[in-house]
Formats: sequence, C-alpha cells, structure tokens
Amino acid sequence: MLALFWAEISYQARGLDTDGLRSGFYIINGVVYAMQVLVWVLLWLNPNPSMLVLSKLFIAGLSFSAALGFLLYGGRLFLMLKRFPIESKGRQQKLSEVGRVATICSC
Repeated sequence: MLALFWAEISYQARGLDTDGLRSGFYIINGVVYAMQVLVWVLLWLNPNPSMLVLSKLFIAGLSFSAALGFLLYGGRLFLMLKRFPIESKGRQQKLSEVGRVATICSC
C-alpha cells in the first residue's frame, strides 16, 4: 500500500492519470495471493524437496519485487521532493522520512 501511495503521488505530481494504478495494484495482489495459496496447497499435497524449493523461490522473488517497488517509487518521490524549493514548508522533514522509509523497506 505504501508503494501504491508513493506511485499515486508521483503520478499526480507529473500530471499523469492514476486511475489504472489502484485497480492494477489490486489485480496484481490478487494474483500473487492466489499463487501463494496454490503453492501452499501443492506443498501440502506433495511435500517433496522440489516443492519446498519452489515455495522458497516464490517468496524470494516476491520480496525482491517488493523491494524494487519501494526503490522505484520511493526513489522517484525522494528525487521529486529534492527538486522542490528549499523554502517549502516541511520539505526537509518529508525528504528524510521518504528516504528512510524507502531504505528500510528495501533492505
């Protein structure tokens, strides 16, 4: 949800349409959750080492994708805030907040 929020802010600041972001986010989440349930069911029905490896690879790939999302949209928002005038109210605080959260979530 945080990456979606940052993506919406980034798109709105550039004057782009955000209608497809939310529905795309929900569709992607639904597919990922369905795949996770399928992996769990397959692992429960056939608990062999290859299914265990597949399950671990799925979680690793999902975590990597989430980290990329945080880096991409958090980085864009950070750079956008950095370009704001220095006199902007709350700029420095928001800049450090976005930078910290993007770094922590990506790690």
